[in-house]
Parts: sequence; structure tokens; C-alpha cells
Amino acid sequence: IAGASDSDILKAARTLEEMGGGFACVVDGEVRARVPLPYGGLVSPLPVNELLQQLHKLDAAAAELGCTLDHPCMTLSFLSLSVIPSLKLTDQG
Repeated sequence: IAGASDSDILKAARTLEEMGGGFACVVDGEVRARVPLPYGGLVSPLPVNELLQQLHKLDAAAAELGCTLDHPCMTLSFLSLSVIPSLKLTDQG
């Protein structure tokens, strides 16, 4: 979870818990976009077209907040993927 305010981070964490994993964009306590990934927090049961719509909405919500990354949630996901050889964040440091 990445965020700028404790209350939005808490709201995002609770939203992720309710969805069983995934991505959420929260601003001022409002969930602006969400992508549920209930299978291990990694996989969606939705058809690809529907999943892509949700991901595009999520990216657009991040862009509205000033994020300049093309796919910010994917970038955060890869930061914790320790098998890719470069700077990574894990539970071990």
C-alpha cells in the first residue's frame, strides 16, 4: 500500500481486505477505482475485457492525482517481485 494520508491508507487496506486482494485508489476517504483480484490477490475471475476496463479506470484515477507512471499499480507490484534482479522491496528488507 502506498499513500499520502493515514486515513486513505486505512481505507485502501480495508477495501483490499473486502475484495480479497487487488488494487484500490482512495482519495479523501472515497474509493475512486478498484480492481478485485480475489484469487490469491493476483488473479481475477473476470473476462479480460472487463478486467482491462477496471485497470484503465484505476490508471486514470492515479493520473488524476498527478501520477506520471503509465501503470502505477503494476510498478508497485514489480517492486516486491524479488526474483527480478534489481532494487526490490521485500519483507526481509
